[in-house]
Amino acid sequence: MAVLDATIVNVGLPKIMASFGVGLDKIEWVVTAYMLAMAVALPTSGWLADKFGYKRLYFIGLFSFYIRIDVMRQVFG
Repeated sequence: MAVLDATIVNVGLPKIMASFGVGLDKIEWVVTAYMLAMAVALPTSGWLADKFGYKRLYFIGLFSFYIRIDVMRQVFG
């Protein structure tokens, strides 16, 4: 799954480069930051799921996603 995630990020790099007008030397930090974020998030989410339960963590994530989307909808119309 991590390889697929990295591939998705790499596919989007040309569009990100064009949108921000930066070169390859700057945009490669996007891939590095994404991989570092994933390296922190995966063990943390596993620990949280063990501590609070997988089902509860899933519903907390789903509920928080819904709340954030609803707030963004209200802010940006």
